[in-house]
Amino acid sequence: MALPSINLYTDCIRRKDNLNFLRKGYCGVVAGNEKLCNIHGTGGAGKTSLAASFGKWIIKHQDLKVSFINLDPGVEELPYTPQTDVREYVNVRDVMRRYGLGPNGALIKSIDTLL
Repeated sequence: MALPSINLYTDCIRRKDNLNFLRKGYCGVVAGNEKLCNIHGTGGAGKTSLAASFGKWIIKHQDLKVSFINLDPGVEELPYTPQTDVREYVNVRDVMRRYGLGPNGALIKSIDTLL
């Protein structure tokens, strides 16, 4: 099965600001000027709560800038404001209705849509 082609201009035009933000951050990590903390785990494990608490701690005790990126298209509320949020591009409830999927299938389809 062939992968769908992506036209970076038309498919990512809405994402230009976010892509530039991510590019700058990752370039800073590669150059050794920035730090990156990726929190991942199973559903309901507390990733969002950990990210929020850890971010607050870093700001308070380390006096560093923290940027949040939300990669969960199914989260309904966040205790922080992400600089990049996949929910701007895909909505799990819309995917459920459009494709007749349940919550788990819609999450998988949503992530596939982002790739």
